[in-house]
Amino acid sequence: MDLCIGCASSIPASSSTKVPVTPCCKRLICQRCDAGNPRLKTYNPCLSCFGGVAVVNAAPEMNRTALKVGEVEADDVFVVGDDGDDDSEPGERGSDDLPGYAALDGPPIQAEAAIEESMVAPVVETNNTAAPAGYSKSEYWIKPRDSLMGISLKYGVDGRALCKLNNLPPSTLSTTPHLLHTRTTLTLPPNARRPASPPPPDAQERLEKRAKERAAKRLQFVTKEVDFRVAKAYVFLAGDDPMGTRTKESTKRSRSGGDLSGLEERAVDQYLDDEEWEAEQRREEVAKHNSKGDLWVIIDAKVFDLSKFANLHPGGLNVLLDEEVAGRDATQVFYSLHRQEVLQKPGYVRLQIGVVEGEKSAVAPPQPGALSQVPYAEPTWLSQGFHSPYFKESHKKLQKEMRKFVDEVICKQPHSVHPDGQAREADGKRVSQSVVDAMAAKNLHRMRLGPGKHLKGQVLFDGIVKPEEFDYFHEMIITQELARVGVRGYGDGLLAGMVIGLPPVLNFASEELKARIVPDIFAGKKFISLAISEAFAGSDVSGIKTTATLTEDGKHWIVTGTKKWITNGHFSDYFTVGCRTEGGFTVILVERGEGVETSPIKTSYSPAAGTAYITFDNVKVPVGNTLGPRDGGLIVMLANFNHERWVMCCGSSRAQRLVIEECLKWTSQRMVFGKPLISQAVVRAKLANMIARVEYLQSWLETVTYQMNNMSYKDVSKHLAGQIGFLKMTCTRTAQETANEAVQVFGGRAITKTGMGRFIEHYHTTVTFDSLLGGAEDVLGDLGVRQAMRKMPKDARL
Repeated sequence: MDLCIGCASSIPASSSTKVPVTPCCKRLICQRCDAGNPRLKTYNPCLSCFGGVAVVNAAPEMNRTALKVGEVEADDVFVVGDDGDDDSEPGERGSDDLPGYAALDGPPIQAEAAIEESMVAPVVETNNTAAPAGYSKSEYWIKPRDSLMGISLKYGVDGRALCKLNNLPPSTLSTTPHLLHTRTTLTLPPNARRPASPPPPDAQERLEKRAKERAAKRLQFVTKEVDFRVAKAYVFLAGDDPMGTRTKESTKRSRSGGDLSGLEERAVDQYLDDEEWEAEQRREEVAKHNSKGDLWVIIDAKVFDLSKFANLHPGGLNVLLDEEVAGRDATQVFYSLHRQEVLQKPGYVRLQIGVVEGEKSAVAPPQPGALSQVPYAEPTWLSQGFHSPYFKESHKKLQKEMRKFVDEVICKQPHSVHPDGQAREADGKRVSQSVVDAMAAKNLHRMRLGPGKHLKGQVLFDGIVKPEEFDYFHEMIITQELARVGVRGYGDGLLAGMVIGLPPVLNFASEELKARIVPDIFAGKKFISLAISEAFAGSDVSGIKTTATLTEDGKHWIVTGTKKWITNGHFSDYFTVGCRTEGGFTVILVERGEGVETSPIKTSYSPAAGTAYITFDNVKVPVGNTLGPRDGGLIVMLANFNHERWVMCCGSSRAQRLVIEECLKWTSQRMVFGKPLISQAVVRAKLANMIARVEYLQSWLETVTYQMNNMSYKDVSKHLAGQIGFLKMTCTRTAQETANEAVQVFGGRAITKTGMGRFIEHYHTTVTFDSLLGGAEDVLGDLGVRQAMRKMPKDARL
């Protein structure tokens, strides 16, 4: 049994007489290799007798280590493309078939001697054909049946060096030989044992044909034309104007990128001019409807009939009759005045009567669950091409589903023109029960309290993450996705009171009390809030005046006093209340009932948050509702502060990112002095400050979160209380800086509750809330310094 010289496959002895053989050493060639490369049986000497690549590599000029065919060095980088794209190669080249050449003659035993002799006295090939402009003697004109391996053997050069010199991948030598024929010529290295063959007689004609084909392909790429025949036609027409005598200057030339040849540029210009002319012809019908009672406009390739709506237009009729609007493409004007969701309202959808033929909408409304493509609109770990050591696959899956949930359930209520967040922020009503129920169905209420025993045995978000895998990064994702709603009052109304009011119950209540109230809270049937702050005491918890005294039988507390600025207090069923007791400070769970009254407080943001003033008038509470040790309530409160402040940091950093996204969109579409607003250096400087702040906040937040995942509760209190205090102080201060700069970017729109700047107006109005909730900035900064000083080594000196 013999082996094939090409692929080393076995050839049975019975069939060895039926297969081709090499002319020199009679080595067998299997049928597959013969069909794929008929030259194998014509090489004389053959590859085996010639010594293969090893002999070629022995050339003294090529000081390289011999490589096997197909090996790739770490420093070799190849880009496959037309040789006309390579600036180092002269002229544009063709790829048409040229005549073949005769194989080398001579017995195999003389192969090595023939190479050495040819390197000393190279054979000169003659041809009387005039060389085309730019011809170089180092250029080899590729013939139809050539292979890169054959050329390297013929000229005694290293095949890999030939690949690198001509910007071809090493696989051209073996598995992808067809890549050679994407070119017309090859550049040979100086140590080639013979000069390259002169060009064929019709070389210039073929180069020109190749240049036209290349120009047609480039035209297709620039203009997105799908029909290659159309591209060839425009190149042919452009060839009739070689001096570029066209007088009309294309307004779309910048789309070509400015790197085209003269032929390509003329063809692209003519194509774009014709495209513009066709668009004008298609829009002529719309242009006829430009008067009162007969008014059409084009917005993003869609045609709207505003004839009956014109008198109802909030901006008045004259705006619509403007010469840049009536019967014209008003896309730019529209998007300088309105947000894109306006066109999605049912009343405006009915005004659309068609689309401009041959045109497509350029503005696509965001799809539920989709990530924003605006730079810095998403945290780095969600940005394409970036990586993070903190987030695993379960985090990515949860983020994807949480984003879709918020978009579909919270931001886009079925059969409602306004998202639930915007609607409740406007009317001041409590969060829709349908939203609360949908969150309960996904077990989101449990997940918002972080990892813990309350998750054991639960199915979290349809099983996306297991209870034992749930960590603070999962909770951070949930909090930040909810912050994207962009309405502060509604965000707090989305059971923020539960996030800070229920943990003391879970951690310090009796099992009987937890079994009675916790299930209904997690199911969204009952609501709870944290009631600590008073008109008499804020950050100074020890200064509260609400009292709790025991009855004579010792079975009940009598709670008397007031609480103020209590988030969700107006609609809560339970209150986690801090009270002054005989021996100190005690936390008691008070249920709504006789003696408990709540009234809403008007604040800068919406009543949807349920911010309340609460009065406790001799409320009788069972002693069993005591949370934690009697007179030891300070421990109960401190146990909750770190998590509460960390949650606020998560929401604050994400809200700032939403502001940045709004500013980047606005500055890109807003035109001032004939240019986009982003072209102003002072505006870019403001954006730079915003982006830098939110990026370092997110990085710091992720670092703290990682530590929380790997520390015990005791270690978090010992090492991270100050860090979290500093982080919250920094978040709220940078938030106010971002709000102020965003107002300057949006101008008057930033102080208008509706329209383009409504998110900025709302953010600027409510941004100071976070600087107060959970502890004022100065208090938290002082906390961080005091904790640091407790660790200050006594022997530290300058």
